[in-house]
Amino acid sequence: MDLKTELDSIFAECSAPNWDGYDGEPISLKTLKNAYMLMESLPDWAIIPNVMPEPDGCIAFEWEDGRGNWIIVSVGPKEILYCTQGYHWEYQLPDGIPPEIYTRLDKHFRPGNLGGPPNPSL
Repeated sequence: MDLKTELDSIFAECSAPNWDGYDGEPISLKTLKNAYMLMESLPDWAIIPNVMPEPDGCIAFEWEDGRGNWIIVSVGPKEILYCTQGYHWEYQLPDGIPPEIYTRLDKHFRPGNLGGPPNPSL
């Protein structure tokens, strides 16, 4: 399944209140559009992330390399939350995609950069 299809499926399954049976917030059309914006702005070389709904109504994009490096980008209706080993940032939309996301993807998730030791100094 391609990333757009996965995002559409998440929206279809999680756009109603209590979608998870635990009072999960619905994923809004605005959140879906922001997730599309992130998807479309990813570099061509970027490894396809795992995407998943979050109970706060956001959609998470997750990259993990099996060596201890990971990035989670949580997309909401007005903001992007970005975290990686001990760091956390929040950016308001529509300021665009934070440059730190590209820097981390390039450093740890670009094909050819994979295979080195984990970097705790992310």
